[in-house]
Amino acid sequence: MDVAIGDFLDKAARIILPEELIASSDEIMYGRLMEQFAFPHGTQEYGYAAPTMRAEEMSPKPLSWGWALAAPLAKYGYGCKSNATKFSFSGLGSAIERICQDRGKTMTVDERRDLARETFRVAFQHLASRTVTALQQLNEVPVSGSDRVTTIVGSGGVASNRFLRRVYVRSRMTRLFLQMLTRRARLRSFLDTRNFTDVHLTFPPPSLCTDNAAMIAWTGTEMYESGFESDLNCAALRKWSIDPDAEDGGILRVKGWKKYRKRESLYN
Repeated sequence: MDVAIGDFLDKAARIILPEELIASSDEIMYGRLMEQFAFPHGTQEYGYAAPTMRAEEMSPKPLSWGWALAAPLAKYGYGCKSNATKFSFSGLGSAIERICQDRGKTMTVDERRDLARETFRVAFQHLASRTVTALQQLNEVPVSGSDRVTTIVGSGGVASNRFLRRVYVRSRMTRLFLQMLTRRARLRSFLDTRNFTDVHLTFPPPSLCTDNAAMIAWTGTEMYESGFESDLNCAALRKWSIDPDAEDGGILRVKGWKKYRKRESLYN
């Protein structure tokens, strides 16, 4: 509905992280830096259990510091129901900013770490919740076996976050199976507690969960090697599908492309 989750996490990280940590780090992916700050000892600090009831999922969880983060779209608003298949992170970002402004210089590193963890929990739980809602709605539509959703792929820069993978596996698994799926755990948790144990969840290796800029650059490389070129007056679009079968016509729908013969690979 508003901002993408990657953009939200980067902006939240710049507010939450101690200034000296940002200044001393070479990391330019602030969301990734916040993950390292939130869980310095890795998966053993997750301590996550997926909510089994909708009310539990939507209820804020006050911390000892005196604040709580509410789930996005927990109430009706913007003409959107709390169970709509939409993502919204702007309100959560504003809440984080207010907390940091109110606490000011009295905010300790421990409180900032708790805020970072809560930010991840609430944001990723929102992702998982809307995924489950979409699956539930799809289940209400009669489809043949071949059209049924059996796999969910988590991709993109944020998909490298190991806590997200814990949010999207937890409830009904044996210890051995949990160990096998540690990296994809969180969304898996949500799917299992909502009776979608038959939906397979897969994530590429973290090294392949790249930022959008890398994906765009790779697409440009593929287009160039295929013989396509454009002038600098080619239109810039905020949302632009690379799928030629997409409703918007895909990557070639924009005017200004020129087709030449195929070129040698840039990587030869």
